[in-house]
Formats: sequence, structure tokens, C-alpha cells
Amino acid sequence: MSLDSEKVSDGNVVVQVKSDGEVEPGSQIRSGGPVANRNSEAMQKKLSISAYVTIAAAAFGLISDGYQNNLMTMANVVFKKLYPKDYTSSVSTRVSNSLLVGAVIGQIFVGLLCDRIGRKAALVATTLLIVIGAILGTAAHGAHGSVQGLFWFLTFARGITGIGVGGEYPASSTSASEAANEKVLKNRGPVFIMVTNFVLSFGGPLAVSVFLIVLPLLERITFRLSGVSALALEYFYL
Repeated sequence: MSLDSEKVSDGNVVVQVKSDGEVEPGSQIRSGGPVANRNSEAMQKKLSISAYVTIAAAAFGLISDGYQNNLMTMANVVFKKLYPKDYTSSVSTRVSNSLLVGAVIGQIFVGLLCDRIGRKAALVATTLLIVIGAILGTAAHGAHGSVQGLFWFLTFARGITGIGVGGEYPASSTSASEAANEKVLKNRGPVFIMVTNFVLSFGGPLAVSVFLIVLPLLERITFRLSGVSALALEYFYL
């Protein structure tokens, strides 16, 4: 009787089968040696590190989103001081709400994008939108020195940033939830809250702190820093 061997998916069990395809009774044996065990341990370690990196990247991404959400709170004060006649309440509302409108669009379409092309590609795309929006916000100016042109430019830039922010909400939260289920199942709830809701709320005090530190340089440095923080996340997503 000839016997063939077939490896089971875990790589440590060999099932012997007869030539007619039937399983030999009691033929399951352990075949994992030192090399197989070391490979398995290395793979488990790699997966564990990957899960923790995913959780950390989600946390930093949502901190960046919280920063963006609160950025205009301080910038409105500066604009009102610099342009008391031009920066009316309607202009302030338009510039501030452009991020919220973009966030709604981002949540809808990036969620569909995650289903179509995968969450990683969607996270890279949303982070790039935040970076582009921050760069445009930093470089905002009106044609021929037009103040109203400056604010329309800024409205457009904040809208692009909002699409990226809104897209990161579902993608980062889902990634953090899945990674927490894999590695910190017993403390899944607290860990999930710490890397989503808490860090998102922490973005507000962070924006205020940055603003107070760089106040002599006015508002543009705050937009630059928001782009730098988002750009750093590309390393994790890629």
C-alpha cells in the first residue's frame, strides 16, 4: 500500500492517505520540527507587530483629524483681527463649514472606495487629500491681492482637507477595531476608545497648544504643521 502525505494549513500536521484517496485511520501525526516552529513564531511576531502598528497609525491619523477639526477655531480669531471688514460672519461660516461638508462627502465615498479597492489604498488616498488640502491652505492667496479671493481659496482647500478627514474616520476606526480584536481582545473596548474617540478629542487641545506656541508666526504655520503630521502617516500606510 502506498501512502501519500498532505500538509494541513497550520503547517505542523501531516495526514496520510491511501492510494484510493481514503484517510488512513489514526494517521494524523505531528511533523513540525525546530525550523517549522521558528518560522511559525517569526510569522506570529510579525503579525503581532503589524497589528500594533495598525492601531498606532489609526490613533495618529485620528489625532490629525481632530487637529483639522479645531484648526479654524483659532484661525478665525486671527482672520478677524487681520481683516475686520472683509472677514464677516458669513465668510467665517463658509470657511469653517467647508471642512464639515467635505467630511460628509468623504465618509460616503471613501466608504465605497474601501469596499472597491481595499482599506489600505483608501487610507493612502485620504491622507494624500489631507496633505494636499493643508498645502493649498498654507499657500492660499487671492488673485491680485484680493482678500475675498483668499477666503474662497481657503474654502476650497479646507473642503479638500475635509474629504480626507471624513474618509479617515471609518477607515481608521475599522482598522483599529479589527487589530484590537486580534491582539487585545480582553481590553478591546478601552483600547478602541483610546485610539479613536480619545485621540480625536485630543486633537482640539493639540491645535490650541500649537497655535499658542507659534502665535508670533500667525496662522500659516498651523496649516503647514497639519500637512506635516498627515504626511508622516503615509509611511505607516504604505
